[in-house]
Amino acid sequence: MIGLGAAQESLEAVASRLGVRPLDSFIYVSAEDVEDLLRDDGEQPSTEVQAALDGIRGQPVAWFSSADGLITVRALIDHLANHPTDFQHRYCCSTFDRQATLADLRVVEAWLAAAATADVPFQITTNLG
Repeated sequence: MIGLGAAQESLEAVASRLGVRPLDSFIYVSAEDVEDLLRDDGEQPSTEVQAALDGIRGQPVAWFSSADGLITVRALIDHLANHPTDFQHRYCCSTFDRQATLADLRVVEAWLAAAATADVPFQITTNLG
């Protein structure tokens, strides 16, 4: 999936405008993931970052309602499909980006629909490295 990562900021703006939860509010990143990223980059966390990481370390993994995610994804699909020039001119740069983003959102929609039917929670994870 290339469209979602490339369009993250645009999708956040669209979600805000539509009044739905942005996709990035469904992301879960652990303290260990952040520490691994910093270590891979050869960096030491600042005192503030370390304090923040210590504050979330050991907290339960965050899971989200698939039905809530489905509301967001369907709203984004509807907007991108029905307002192609709005997305290009206001949020992004090309028709290809919009088409790739729509294709990725439709895959996520299918996953979330199946999860919502089974009442299974979900989370979006990200590869920080």
